[in-house]
Amino acid sequence: MEEPMTRKQLLALGWTDATIPRAEADGKLVRLRRGAWVTQLPSNARELHVAAAEAARKAAKDGTVLSHWSAAALWGLHLPDGGAPEIYLTRDGKGGGLVKSDAHLVKAPLNRNEWCLKDGIPVTNLTRTVNDVARMAPFIDGVMVADALLRMKLPPHLLKDANLRARRWPGNAKARRVLDFADGRAESPYESKCRVRLAEIGLSGFVPQYIVTDAWGNGPRTSSAARRNATPTSARRAGGCST
Repeated sequence: MEEPMTRKQLLALGWTDATIPRAEADGKLVRLRRGAWVTQLPSNARELHVAAAEAARKAAKDGTVLSHWSAAALWGLHLPDGGAPEIYLTRDGKGGGLVKSDAHLVKAPLNRNEWCLKDGIPVTNLTRTVNDVARMAPFIDGVMVADALLRMKLPPHLLKDANLRARRWPGNAKARRVLDFADGRAESPYESKCRVRLAEIGLSGFVPQYIVTDAWGNGPRTSSAARRNATPTSARRAGGCST
């Protein structure tokens, strides 16, 4: 991913306040946000979001890291169908934060062990990222992100520890419900979505990747099935779970 350039960096490379707008018009420079440019757009929506978030982070105060949906985008976790909805940045402190035209700047407790470098970019670690998303996103999106992390074989207690640390933060009760519902056996975001939709209509107890066997122990593996009667379903066939 190309590193965003600031006005100061462009001027140091020989651009001027007159040539920068002309280069934008000619397509030689692409504006990511106010005061940040690249020479070409990233190849996909995820990379575009990360590039814009990194440009916003560089314009913020020292100690600011990518968080929430922006961190999920950088980590390669599941994003909503429309992509990461907004840029989120966090730095250690108290007081909530500030919503700007193109970014949410959050001030919240941020220990040194809760962030790291990913591809050279400061970002909340995986457990903090998932809990932050689960606190502020719709339940179904939180489950899809949590399932994705558990598929990486992360010990579930690490997610619970992150949730416990944030126990007095807004939305943390919802995040706890997300983590209680999450299941790393779901092999895709659509299987996660299917489980949520089934639960919403009162059908619970579905087990991801359930093997339905006959009297001889032979049988297929289904996307999910009700453990009680081994009734199979799939992300394509369950109501409200189409891919």
